[in-house]
Amino acid sequence: MKKYNIGISVLMCILAGGIFYFTKDFPKYYAGAPGSGFWPRVIAAGILIVSVVLLAETFIKKEERGEPPIIYTSQGIKRVYILFGLILLFGIGLQYLGLVISAVLFIPAVMFTLGERRVIWLVAGGIGVTAAIYVIFAVGLNVVLPKAFFM
Repeated sequence: MKKYNIGISVLMCILAGGIFYFTKDFPKYYAGAPGSGFWPRVIAAGILIVSVVLLAETFIKKEERGEPPIIYTSQGIKRVYILFGLILLFGIGLQYLGLVISAVLFIPAVMFTLGERRVIWLVAGGIGVTAAIYVIFAVGLNVVLPKAFFM
């Protein structure tokens, strides 16, 4: 487990550094409000802090000999793989289908993967959460949401 903690810590530190690097030219503040570079850097700082804490804890804490091994074929890990794939598909879908269609498909898929089987909840969850996102961001905050390529 120790080698995995070290690997993830280093990987996440590199990710945080990449976020800092790629957002260096983004405005930190715009007209007195946080600009487009502010929140990515806040998130990157959080990732960096948590990664350094994990790395320090890994070296300070003695490894317990009785830790159960990670079983990569267990049902829980398979769900993680599926969720990772769904997140990738959602990201691709944002480019081609836009936020509304992607979210209406993504949210029920995640709910189903996590064990929800009632169709009414799957439909209501997909439509309800997507509607809430649309109302809050597009209507309330006037944020331009990704649109489908055919719109």
